[in-house]
Amino acid sequence: MQPYAAIPNMLFKNPPLWSDQEEEICKIISGHVCPLKIILKTQDDPGMLRLWIKYHQYIVGLGGLVIFDNMSTESEVSEIYESISHDVQVFRYSGFHNYVHYTDQFPNLYKALQSSCEYFIFLDTDEHLTFFDGDMKFCADPTIIPFLQNHPDTNIFPGTWLQNITGYSDRFSLYDPFIPLKTGLKWGKPIIATKCAFEGLINHNTQLGRDLYTKPLVTNFLVLHLSKMSKLQKINANLKKLVAYGEISKIGGIEELKEIGLENMRTDQATMYAREIFEMMAPNAPALGSLSGSVQICDNGRLICEAEWQHQALQRFVAEPAEYTSELFS
Repeated sequence: MQPYAAIPNMLFKNPPLWSDQEEEICKIISGHVCPLKIILKTQDDPGMLRLWIKYHQYIVGLGGLVIFDNMSTESEVSEIYESISHDVQVFRYSGFHNYVHYTDQFPNLYKALQSSCEYFIFLDTDEHLTFFDGDMKFCADPTIIPFLQNHPDTNIFPGTWLQNITGYSDRFSLYDPFIPLKTGLKWGKPIIATKCAFEGLINHNTQLGRDLYTKPLVTNFLVLHLSKMSKLQKINANLKKLVAYGEISKIGGIEELKEIGLENMRTDQATMYAREIFEMMAPNAPALGSLSGSVQICDNGRLICEAEWQHQALQRFVAEPAEYTSELFS
């Protein structure tokens, strides 16, 4: 890999559009080399967007961030793109939001990544990458990169979801020694070594080819899933997903969703999104989630557990990950 090169100035009022400027975008991505690229898929989420950029710049610098915006329309999003340093690469793409995860839909994007970084990860705006040292500390800083490079035989570093407690950015659900970590390992997001022969759908850990995973798994990486910062955030996010999947016709269509009804959702995934909306809207729904069965990750990365078994479960998850992989390939 060549050393990181400075990025030329770009105009952020109208970031390049993939369908019109694919070749130019790929040249920009290929021309800016760094060990790890953290790629964001986002749409109209300005509050979380600011937080996401600020958080991840401490890991890879602004030059290691790539943003793929799925045609946001909110003026605040445009203002963010105009105000951030020109070191951040911002591109737009249209169509179904998850198409960017398919290597056959965006083959030149993945070729550009292979030529310009050693590792990459795709995240959503409500996902924050972090590293657990196996003891009592989480970190999100440049030390992540040498850790990756010290495991040259590892193709996939699965990032395990830790779900935040509703209303809290520093409290995460760990109510059982196995279930949250097993589920989080399955549906979290992977860091992928570009040297490996990855193909197909590049999104959740469980969607990658089993042959890409080496044993033993390296499970030090977690993805803090901040999808429940507020009721409104969760409701709006789920409505967007139901629109994207064609279940309702427009964002904000709660009345339409009520008319359709939970029982008429066409897929299990849509049913889950709709059920979460109705639960959040229920008159007796708590404003904040219960902190029982949670752990706290402080601003300095220190882990605070309410019970010793939680600390032991996280230690065991890193030291003996084979105990947790039963659902990963199911």
